[in-house]
Amino acid sequence: MKFCPARTSNAIMNLSFPCIAAAAVIGFLAAVLCPSVGRASASDLDALYDRLAADLREGRPMRIEVHVALCDNDSQGIIPVKNRRICNGDDPSANMYWATSEGLKGVLKERGWKKMSVTTGDGDVMETIVWTKRLFPGGDLSARGVKGPFEARLTGHAWRGCRIHEAMKAWLAGVYREVDGSGAHLIGYVGHDWFMDVDDAARADLMSVAVGSGGRGTGVFALSCAGDSFIRPAIEGAGAYIIALNRYLTFPHAATVHGIVTAIAAGYSPAAVHRQYARAFSEAQKTGLRWALKAFAMGPSDVAVIRLPTEAPVRTD
Repeated sequence: MKFCPARTSNAIMNLSFPCIAAAAVIGFLAAVLCPSVGRASASDLDALYDRLAADLREGRPMRIEVHVALCDNDSQGIIPVKNRRICNGDDPSANMYWATSEGLKGVLKERGWKKMSVTTGDGDVMETIVWTKRLFPGGDLSARGVKGPFEARLTGHAWRGCRIHEAMKAWLAGVYREVDGSGAHLIGYVGHDWFMDVDDAARADLMSVAVGSGGRGTGVFALSCAGDSFIRPAIEGAGAYIIALNRYLTFPHAATVHGIVTAIAAGYSPAAVHRQYARAFSEAQKTGLRWALKAFAMGPSDVAVIRLPTEAPVRTD
């Protein structure tokens, strides 16, 4: 299994190595041995399913937006990756979080998503790709009158590695965006957890876009090291539903993105959504499912998924 290459950050720099090692061991044992606690109510996803179903019944696509901060040895607080080519934040064509079999572009190609458009540039966003795929409704979407196949349209932005601050700020702006007819149903971030590295001034700048609480009806996720600790406080006030945040220093494999999208398209309950994307991650990373379930937090901070019913496989073709 591959772990996120996060370096000891400003937030934990005062911990000794034995403390960090002990924390890592405790976290691993908790993931494997501890029983789950709390629960997540099916009603937590109602606002998202209501909004998504209304759009799908009108023939509009399911919209997903994902901001990817390209892995970068030189500008991010990570342990340098030996293969510098896949961790060069100025080259999306080979970047670990974008173009490889583990990155968003590679994963979507493998899973049959079709490109609609590609835009490249030399600015902060180096490449934007729009993909499309036909999905089939089930569960809570079918119950809301969505009966036939529909289009899912995913827009991915590859941000220059040294512009990770701007990438995360753009994601936060989307999380807090007032829900309207054009915004994404799901909005995600993939990359290093910049909140682990920022000082107070940079944190204040990031949070300058965290205004209002109009995100109800939007699902949000961040595949980013220890996001449940560092990112959650920044997004809890948005009103959006938190679908996935990493609890540990976990590699942000984009198979998890596909798992999230297909689980929501299938209208799954919160527990089954959690299981679906955790399974996608565990299969891609060759981990046990039990560990993967513990590696992701979902929903409000005071609840966690415990019941994991088996539901019908997601139909995607």
